[in-house]
Amino acid sequence: MGDLDSIKDAVDRVSDVIDNAIKSNDYTDLSRQIGGLMRSATDTVAHTASSFAKGVSEAAKQGESMRDRPVRGRTPSQVRREEAERRSAERRNREAYEAQYFAKPGDTTGGKILQVIGAAGSVVFGALTVTLGVVAAAAHGIFLGAAAGPLAVVTAVITAVSFCGIIFGGRAVKKTEHFNKYRSILLRKLYADVDDIAKESGVPRKKVVSELKEFSSKGMIKQGHFDEKETCFIASDELYSQYRETAQHAAELRQAEEQQRMQSEAREAAYSPEVRELLEKGNEYIRMIHEANDRIPGEEVTDKLNRMETITRRIFEEVRKRPELAGSLNLFMNYYLPTTTKLVKAYEEMDQQPVEGDNIKNAKREIENSLDTISDAFEKLLDSFFKEQAMDVSSDINVMKMMMQQDGLTEDEMTAAKRRADAAAQAQAASAPAAAAQAQTASASAAQAQTQSLE
Repeated sequence: MGDLDSIKDAVDRVSDVIDNAIKSNDYTDLSRQIGGLMRSATDTVAHTASSFAKGVSEAAKQGESMRDRPVRGRTPSQVRREEAERRSAERRNREAYEAQYFAKPGDTTGGKILQVIGAAGSVVFGALTVTLGVVAAAAHGIFLGAAAGPLAVVTAVITAVSFCGIIFGGRAVKKTEHFNKYRSILLRKLYADVDDIAKESGVPRKKVVSELKEFSSKGMIKQGHFDEKETCFIASDELYSQYRETAQHAAELRQAEEQQRMQSEAREAAYSPEVRELLEKGNEYIRMIHEANDRIPGEEVTDKLNRMETITRRIFEEVRKRPELAGSLNLFMNYYLPTTTKLVKAYEEMDQQPVEGDNIKNAKREIENSLDTISDAFEKLLDSFFKEQAMDVSSDINVMKMMMQQDGLTEDEMTAAKRRADAAAQAQAASAPAAAAQAQTASASAAQAQTQSLE
């Protein structure tokens, strides 16, 4: 800091000398004074620079000595070597991963050289062909003209070959560039939509499909596959196998759904006009309840309407399976369901009113309370559909038990009674020692108590 202060003082003194000269209008000694001050400042700067350079040199030497100090038990050279080995291992792993699916990136040098040679040949031999042609035409009948004609043909052929070199070289360069772009895109996930590849590479979609097929057939893309509609390209056999399994499973699901739909349509075609009309009306009521529920914001009401819709939908599903149940739904279709829909509609309209008075609150509360009652009634109606089925199940079980008993496959009543009696006797025998021990303990306690009383 002392050197810096000296420099600052020197600058201030120079400024004072100049000010004094201006005030006194005497410049005779100005040059000598400024020269002396500048030499002093220069010496100071030189000393400061020398000190700074010395400090830098000492710091560099200290840094050189620090390079060989151990870092957590390892020298810096060992750390650098380990880091280089790590990067080398990562590079080898990446190269092995890429080599598993793709050939190495293509080089466009050969194609460009072919273009240059073709262009040079086209220019040179093209000009020579024109010259020979002119000579042959001008010296017709002379020996020079006779020789120029065949030479012009030869140079024309060479010109054509050279021009083909330009074309084929350009195609090779483009194809190599396209392969490198496709390779870079597919290395990210080993699959991509063809449209995305075309957009990112700037190659027309049709060209992308044809080139990907070509590169796959030549082994440049080692595990290339298209999906069924050629909308996606997959560069991995494992991913393609997973895609095939998923596609097959989806196809099976679609086939099962289609069969189910056809069976449902076949059943509905066999319905009577009355049953079809009932199902259509039922679907309309369900739709009205569902739409009203979407427009009502209250969570509690929404839950109640969801339950009602689910039960109502199951009622009509059972009618689809067993059309004979339609005859038992006259009151349900002509009164219960229309009235329920009317109540839901009224609730929706009152819920949309900007001002909610006592009458609206009371009416909404009554409708909310009635929704559970209505759903319970609908649930009992649905349960009644299975009454005969439950009776049939019980009858089948009883008949099966009787047949098993007749065939000696189950124990009779006497055997069962004897088994229960034996089990009871075993339980009593097991509890007898414990009872005797308890009696003995009680007797000993009584004798001890009597002895104490006599004392």
